[in-house]
Amino acid sequence: MEMLKNIFSDKKKSMWLIIGAVVVVVLVILLGSGRTTANLAGTAGVVCNSSIIDSDPAMGQIMAASGLFLRVSPDVNAASLTALPVCSTFELLGRSPDSQWLNVNGADNEGWIFYFEEEYVRFNASVSIEDLPISNASYQQTSSSGASYTANVLISITNNTADVIISKMSSNASFYVMLASGNKSIVFTQGKADANGNAHFQKAMPGVWADGSAVLSGQLTMNVFLSQTDTQVAAQPFVYYR
Repeated sequence: MEMLKNIFSDKKKSMWLIIGAVVVVVLVILLGSGRTTANLAGTAGVVCNSSIIDSDPAMGQIMAASGLFLRVSPDVNAASLTALPVCSTFELLGRSPDSQWLNVNGADNEGWIFYFEEEYVRFNASVSIEDLPISNASYQQTSSSGASYTANVLISITNNTADVIISKMSSNASFYVMLASGNKSIVFTQGKADANGNAHFQKAMPGVWADGSAVLSGQLTMNVFLSQTDTQVAAQPFVYYR
C-alpha cells in the first residue's frame, strides 16, 4: 500500500513539473512577443535602445551590425564623410527619388546613407520612406585628379543653387565652366580667379540645356576650362536632384 502511495506521489510530482515547464515556456513566449518590433528590426542579432526613435519621427537609427558610411552623395562610389556605428542615431532630412538613399544629418555631418528595407536603418513606426521629401541637396568632394587636371572643384547644391569653389588655378586666370550630361552641355558661368588662383561663386542650376531639353536629375559633370587656351583644368561628376 505504501508503495502505491509513493508511485502516485511521484506521478503527481512529475505532473506538476511538466505543468511548471509548460508555464515557463508560455511566459517566455509572451515576454518575447512583448518586445517592440523596433528592437527586433534590422540586421539579425542587433538590438538597440529604441526610445529616441519611438518618441521622435524625425530621427532614424543605424541597424547594420558593421555600421554605415555617410557619403557626400547618393552613390556607393562617393567619398565617405564619416562612419556611423550601429545603434547611432541621425536626423532624417529626405530621400533620393528612387528611395534607395536617405539624406541625413549624423555625427554633425550632412550626407547620404544607403537604405535597404529597414535592414540597415530604421525609424519611427509612423513614418515610411515614401513620406520623406525628395532631397535636392548634393554634397560633393573635390574633383578627381588626373594628368590633364590641375585644379579642384568643390560643389554643394542646396535649394537648386550651386555653391562652387575652384582652387589651384593660375593667378588671375580667366575661366569658364561647362555643365554637361552625356552629349548635352551648356555654359554654366564665366569668371576670373583671384591672385591665389581661387574662385568662389553661387549660381542657380539651369532648367534647360542648349537644345532646349530639360536638365533632369541624375549624373552631371562640371568642367572648368581656361578661357584663353580652352585647356580643361578640372572636372567633377556629381548627382543632382531638382
